Amino acid sequence: MKQLFCFLTIILFSACSNSTSEKELLKAVEKIEDQVKADSLFPEILKPLLIARGSESGWYMEVYAHEIKISLDYDEVKLVCAYPIVNFDKEQLELNLTDKTNNNPLKLIIKKEKCTEEASGEIKERSVILEYNSKSYKGCATIEL
Repeated sequence: MKQLFCFLTIILFSACSNSTSEKELLKAVEKIEDQVKADSLFPEILKPLLIARGSESGWYMEVYAHEIKISLDYDEVKLVCAYPIVNFDKEQLELNLTDKTNNNPLKLIIKKEKCTEEASGEIKERSVILEYNSKSYKGCATIEL
């Protein structure tokens, strides 16, 4: 977060230094700092849009606006994929993705249907199938919007 603040301050300073008084510049920097502290500049990047999990082989997934983070087989395998923003309101959503680390393909299917988590018995609003390395992981998901 501090790096983002420094970057924005440098941009603001270089853009305003010739035509703006020091007092106005400090006010603008304080405003940016307040926005960063409140996470109001990029809240969609900081919070997951969807969280999914399954108990078979213990897997967990968080979908953010810019990437998907996946942990498989009780944290033995960790994947990160770039994520094209799509609409979760579709009845079925299929994504063909590639892991950023080792370029392995994976397929993600999210269905708009009730799903009962095996471990907790909780009812979630989406079912999820994740296919990776010839293995299929099934579980449930919740939209976090």
